[in-house]
Amino acid sequence: MKENIARIWMGLTALGSFAGLCISLAIAFQPADAANMAHVGGNAPVEAFEHLWVRIMTVFSYFTIQSNIIVIVTCTLLAFNFHRISDTFRGWRLMGLVAITITGIVYNGYLAHLPGVNPQGWSLVSTDLLHVYTPFMAVVGWLAFGPRSPFKMKYAWWLVAYAAAWVTYTLIRGAWIGWYPYPFVDAKEIGYPMVFVMVTIIGAIGFGFAVLGMWADKHLPEVIPNKNDPASIDEKPGKPDATTPS
Repeated sequence: MKENIARIWMGLTALGSFAGLCISLAIAFQPADAANMAHVGGNAPVEAFEHLWVRIMTVFSYFTIQSNIIVIVTCTLLAFNFHRISDTFRGWRLMGLVAITITGIVYNGYLAHLPGVNPQGWSLVSTDLLHVYTPFMAVVGWLAFGPRSPFKMKYAWWLVAYAAAWVTYTLIRGAWIGWYPYPFVDAKEIGYPMVFVMVTIIGAIGFGFAVLGMWADKHLPEVIPNKNDPASIDEKPGKPDATTPS
């Protein structure tokens, strides 16, 4: 019963996130969205977004969108099979949880309060699905159901590698078209040294979240025992050793 509830929760998480992504793409298909994209990216030239492929590429350039895509994929996989134990899956699962947590915190705590940030209509629906609904569902689902993963520092370093790749891509593309997705990576406005400081701080926080998440996985209850990884169950605090008489 618990596993069925967990799988439904993961499915609903992925579904809501996917809906937000589809709405964002549908909006980007409208030529009128070029002006909005240019404004959001620090008043870049509107002409840079006249072509559809540029607008689509811009949507996928947001850290928000990428973190949601990771959540969509990992939660969909969990909805079909909750007992996944591969290193690859666990690494991406942790990456998605940390990335979507940062997405929720940065948007709701900072970006949403910037002047001019006032999404309306379908844009508001998409914004709430991607920045509020998905972070809430993903984090609560992990806390409530797991699945729990072992503490492996390489998972945290995978997150750092991904974040570094995203920053590198963002700065190269920004220098090319004069557009940056967020103020804290806008090298045109704040300069590269300050960008480095900002992304280092956010990266350190993300690394800390990853370590904290793995530590929590070792101490949170195994709500749904992983039938493919009995060792992870035996290692849980409070669990009697299989060889110890009870």
